[in-house]
Amino acid sequence: MNLFSSFIVPVCLLLGINDCNNKEPSNAAPPAPLQPVVMCAPAGAKDRIITGDDLFFRSPLPELQENAGRQVLHLDIKSVKNPALEPFSFAVLLETPTETINAGNYSLYPNDNPGNFRVNLTPFLEKLKASKNTCLIVKFQAAADQVLSTQVRVEFESPVIKED
Repeated sequence: MNLFSSFIVPVCLLLGINDCNNKEPSNAAPPAPLQPVVMCAPAGAKDRIITGDDLFFRSPLPELQENAGRQVLHLDIKSVKNPALEPFSFAVLLETPTETINAGNYSLYPNDNPGNFRVNLTPFLEKLKASKNTCLIVKFQAAADQVLSTQVRVEFESPVIKED
């Protein structure tokens, strides 16, 4: 066995040198860069529930109104189960392929009553229209140093965008 086959070839393979066997380099074009995509499965009724075990839900942001002025996301809470009246709030996030926007934090008062929330989307319209692929995320925010009970449950109606 000669020095080349016993030492040089294994070293080339170890270092990842492709031209060890005098092969022609590949002329294939480099792959096109991937565009970031936000994947949001369509939300069904069971998917718009947040609990002490399942702290958020994701769904596609409803379609924006064309040529409308002020656009508002209507988030209506269908039911609340909070037997111990634990304090909590929830964050409304808008996730585009390039960033996550905090559209606001909301809370119920009292902590076991359904409510209706209006989220002004107007400050974010340019970004939302440019992305055309946005997820709505509603996420529990417990009070500092608190772990939510597994009995806490909030169910939301289907979100709607309206011109207000």
